[in-house]
Amino acid sequence: MIDMQLKGRDMLSLKNYTKEELEYLIDLGIKIKKNPEKYYDVLKKKTLIMLFEKSSTRTRCSFEAGMAQMGGHAIFLDWQSSQLSIGAELKDEVRSMERYCDVIAARVKKHKTIREIADSVKKPVINMLCEKYHPCQGLGDMMTIKEHIGSLKGKKLVYTGIANNVSNSLVCAGTKLGMKVVLAIPEKDPDAVDVELEKKAKATGLYEETKDLKSAVKDA
Repeated sequence: MIDMQLKGRDMLSLKNYTKEELEYLIDLGIKIKKNPEKYYDVLKKKTLIMLFEKSSTRTRCSFEAGMAQMGGHAIFLDWQSSQLSIGAELKDEVRSMERYCDVIAARVKKHKTIREIADSVKKPVINMLCEKYHPCQGLGDMMTIKEHIGSLKGKKLVYTGIANNVSNSLVCAGTKLGMKVVLAIPEKDPDAVDVELEKKAKATGLYEETKDLKSAVKDA
C-alpha cells in the first residue's frame, strides 16, 4: 500500500516521489480538509521540531496549526537563537533534536543543508523551503487546483515570474501528474536552477519555457 511506502520517508523535494504517491498525498490532503474531525488525533503524542534558518510567516503558521489541529505538538527553533549561531556542528545539533521528536522540518538557505540534516538523522525530514525546492508549497498548490478543477491530467498550468524554488516544485509535480506546465519567465534565479529536473521535465513533452506571457496563458 502507498501509505506504507511513504511511512518514514524524507521529503526533501518531489523528485523522488512517483505519480501515484503524489496523487495519494494530494487526495489525502483533500480528505483531511473535508472532514477534519476524523483526523483530530492522528498525530497524538507526536512531536515536530521546526528549524528555521530563514524567516517565515505562512510556513510556520501552517505547520504549527496543522500539528495542533491533528493532536500533535510543534516546537519552533530559530537558527539564530540556537547553538548553531555560535558555530555548533549541524549534524551534532540535529542528532540531539531527533531524540525529542518524531519528525524534523527545516527551512534553510541551501539544499545541501537540508541534505546534511537528512543524512545525519534517522527520523524523517521535511524540507520547508530551500533555494532549489519548496515541495510542500508545490503539493499545496496542486491540491488547491484539484479542488477547483478536478482531475489534473491534461490541464495546463502557467507559472509567471522569476523561475525559482516554487516553480521547480510545480514543474516536477505537474509533469508527473500529466499537466502541461508552462513557465512564462523573464529570468531564472541562478541559485534555483536544476538542470536534471529541467531535462526530465522536457523529456515528458509537457514542459515549456517562454518570455511571451500572452501566448503562455492561452487555453490555460
